Amino acid sequence: MSLKTIFHIDMDAFFASCMQTKYPIYKNKAIVISNNNDKSIITTASYQARKYHIKAGMALFEAKKLYRDIISVKPDMNYINNISDQIWTYIKTNITNKIEIASIDEAYLDVTDLVVKTDVIKLAKKIQQNILDKFDISCSIGIGFNKFVAKMSTSLNKPFGITLTTIDNFKTNIWNIDIKDMYGVGPSTIKLLENTNIKTIADLANTSDEDIYYLLHNKGLILKKQANGLSSDYVDYLSSDYKSISKEITLSSAIYQYDEIENIILNLSKQVSDKLIRNNLSCKTVEIKLKYKTSSKQYLTRHKQITLNKYINDYQLIYNNALTCFYDLIEDNKAVILIGVGVNKLISNNQNWVQLTIDKDQKIDNKQVEQSLLIEDLIFDINKKFNKNIIKKAKDVKKTR
Repeated sequence: MSLKTIFHIDMDAFFASCMQTKYPIYKNKAIVISNNNDKSIITTASYQARKYHIKAGMALFEAKKLYRDIISVKPDMNYINNISDQIWTYIKTNITNKIEIASIDEAYLDVTDLVVKTDVIKLAKKIQQNILDKFDISCSIGIGFNKFVAKMSTSLNKPFGITLTTIDNFKTNIWNIDIKDMYGVGPSTIKLLENTNIKTIADLANTSDEDIYYLLHNKGLILKKQANGLSSDYVDYLSSDYKSISKEITLSSAIYQYDEIENIILNLSKQVSDKLIRNNLSCKTVEIKLKYKTSSKQYLTRHKQITLNKYINDYQLIYNNALTCFYDLIEDNKAVILIGVGVNKLISNNQNWVQLTIDKDQKIDNKQVEQSLLIEDLIFDINKKFNKNIIKKAKDVKKTR
């Protein structure tokens, strides 16, 4: 079977770039996306700011120590989402409909059929330049034979770069990358790997199956396969069937201030809500994730979720419930290093298992509605347990002949 050609398109410092586009006064300036108080956490730093070693997860006062003239800008999420939608619509309409949108600022394209007729680098340059010309947003493109390779390639030449990784140059391009920069490797996994002298992707690729399984179990075997270039090349352009949506941020230093943590939860809730709305979805369960230092200076990750009696996608409702989970979960005098907000039990807003628009003379059978809700939850829980859709409602099953 011939190899596919996958593009990973990643907008460069997207939130900051959007604000620089909306407000030209910030063009080519060192800006960060955050609230304008010293304890606020930076969510994005422009590339002009990154020259001063300012990065996401850092408190604003830390950034000011590195560059005192740093400019703090609040994000306009409506504007940012609109730019995102326009960019991906342009790709679908003018380049290929084989696009899997991974997040607000990144997507995978299967261009295997297109590169038969055109040079792969020429196609990437065309996409990159058109996005810049039409939307005034810079992007980088990684090209690989599967999604993992494409994504890892993107980071090698940012901003406004293009990197092609083939079977022949895979080891040269990918193996020298630090393990902490490998996609799918989180802070706790990094520590375990580095403690066993796995410092680069090459180290991971050459670790025995027995050793990596002992260290990380099945996750370790999956990461090792990726480190050897084995990963999915399937771009899921037909389905937007999300099982869950989450956003999280790792801070550059642990914080105690509840008011700043609340601001972070609010911003994460807005991002989760935006993704729900853009995909015509609502959720029934809201979850908070925290990682904090214990008295023994170890990291502890905890989760708390709440299941609602109705489906929601409004950011304020997500925030309110995430905040409830946070205060149920947090312990006094614990410094938080990671915060995440997630939602699950998702449904399409036009899903018709309960008819929400009814004739004024029609009565709703409350018992029937409760039973429908119960069945919906039961199906979700069973499928989640087995990590696959083993049970479906009859209306969701396509008829076959």
